[in-house]
Amino acid sequence: MPLELWLADVFDSTPTDLEQFYLGALSTAVNTLLSGGTCLIDHAYIVPGQELETIAALVKGYKQVGIRAFIAPLVQDLPFVFGAASNDAQNLLEAVKLGTILHTVTEPDD
Repeated sequence: MPLELWLADVFDSTPTDLEQFYLGALSTAVNTLLSGGTCLIDHAYIVPGQELETIAALVKGYKQVGIRAFIAPLVQDLPFVFGAASNDAQNLLEAVKLGTILHTVTEPDD
């Protein structure tokens, strides 16, 4: 399948409910640990207009499992036909900044 068609399907089927992001993070964390991984990177699609809330839901899931995680939101400068960015550039920028520091929050306590 061509990359463009796969990406179109990914963006078309991306959840918009924050609970789904939380549950997805839980599932990803458990599957990573069960397969021998000890940390992960999540190139998460961020819900436009709910950038910080989306990242918070992911952090909650990874933190609950106790896995080290780095959340690196997908950042694009145009809508999916040209990309898939938020119309609110300031919120997206804040989400990206938050995403680059939240990985330390999800590290398990020693």
